[in-house]
Amino acid sequence: MSELKKNKKLGYLTEEEIIDFYELFFGNILIKKPNFSYYTNLSRCLDKESFIQSVLNKLNDNEYKILKLLSKDIFIPYEFLTEKLSIILNLSNQVINKAITTLIDKKYIFLRDNKTLVVTDVFFPGEILKAKYTFIDQEDDSFSSKIIVDINNLINYFISKEINFSNSLTLYKKDLLALVSVFNKYSTLTEKEYNLAAYFFSLSFIGKNDVILLDNIKEYFELTQLKQALNFVKVVFPWLYSILKYFYSLKKSVKISIGEFRKIFLTVFLLTSYNSAPFKMGMETTLNLLAKLGLISIKKKDIFIPYYNFTEETNSAKDDVRLSSSFNFYINANSRRKDFYMPALFSNFVKYNKITEYEITEFSVRRSIILGLTFEDIFNYINSLNINMSKNVEAIIKQWFDKYASYYYASGTFFFCNSPDKGTLINSLIKKGMIKAYEMKKNEIFYIKDEDKERFFNFLEQSGIDYYQKVAHEIYEKKPERIVKINHFLELE
Repeated sequence: MSELKKNKKLGYLTEEEIIDFYELFFGNILIKKPNFSYYTNLSRCLDKESFIQSVLNKLNDNEYKILKLLSKDIFIPYEFLTEKLSIILNLSNQVINKAITTLIDKKYIFLRDNKTLVVTDVFFPGEILKAKYTFIDQEDDSFSSKIIVDINNLINYFISKEINFSNSLTLYKKDLLALVSVFNKYSTLTEKEYNLAAYFFSLSFIGKNDVILLDNIKEYFELTQLKQALNFVKVVFPWLYSILKYFYSLKKSVKISIGEFRKIFLTVFLLTSYNSAPFKMGMETTLNLLAKLGLISIKKKDIFIPYYNFTEETNSAKDDVRLSSSFNFYINANSRRKDFYMPALFSNFVKYNKITEYEITEFSVRRSIILGLTFEDIFNYINSLNINMSKNVEAIIKQWFDKYASYYYASGTFFFCNSPDKGTLINSLIKKGMIKAYEMKKNEIFYIKDEDKERFFNFLEQSGIDYYQKVAHEIYEKKPERIVKINHFLELE
């Protein structure tokens, strides 16, 4: 069967799209004929390969290449499609936008609700995606990745430095240079991979208004190193995660040629929906990174994907944490402690090597307060390590907390829970996405933004959860003779 042999059904097109597609082949319809089946007439003509080829010949090279690539499936997510095609074809966004606009305007393809492209299977035959691979015998080695060690320390660096990322969720030049000066002696990452780590951090751990999502950070560090690697891939290369997940479901190690893998890559990448613009990295560079991560190996023209036993993996590694007599922490860079991120919350990241160095400063304490930590949180963490903090250091840190934690404010609504059990329920609803609020005091006080207030309380009412509004009263003091108004203090964060 030649390349232009087609499926004639076109049942996925709307009536309006059928007429537009008809006009692509026969010209504009000036007067619509009653009782005339444009669908039937068009379907008959699509048997003629020369008829179809004559329409294809009207496209320039870029339009032709893009149409052929889009024909991998009938329905293609439209958002960030330009960025995807730029990665695949190595063409500028401007060139790709122009070609896609032409294909839509001339009715070669159709755009629905600005969300989905409909690409007919008329011009190029649709292929059933079926990967050719073979099972191989490979020992189930324990997983270890230096890159994940680098990335985990980078996460702590980003937390402690409060870096602002660019619109592309990557590092500004000055921040990249500062980062490299700290990491280059021990890190295995390239400049592009530093930016990829920033992209991962931005998507995983930064919320609205550049708020650090501590719950997300906590959940990430509770993962084993293998699951951290897969989580990284899932966030930065969701299409690649889908492929790996498929092969892992086979529960055997496999070998697949790079050529076969590319076929899968093109289709899955185009069909994967993105919440933000994909990181610009071609397939070859991505595969090399995946090999550095330890999730695959590449030999000549073949890719080997080992199957790991996820249930047996443990988080075993040295957990050395030391505090000097001053304000400095020293931590094994390869530590797999679940609370590995904690020092970054209240200390400044100073040096990255086999032993990573942090320093507690007045500025870092102020930052920890904004993140929601208390002096007790830090003191309890240090005690859990069986580290003795000198009385002098303890007193100074306490002074810093007293200085910066005394006053704060927020605009919005506070929701109070009178018991930890009630607060746990609200927390679970937040995590499930049923309501939107921010925990100010664990299982006790929650902060609701003005724009989320209606949805929050509507959900409680529909769920049969009773609550009441507490009215604030003015407080009067007899000595000295003045009225203390507390209204503005009720907007505290």
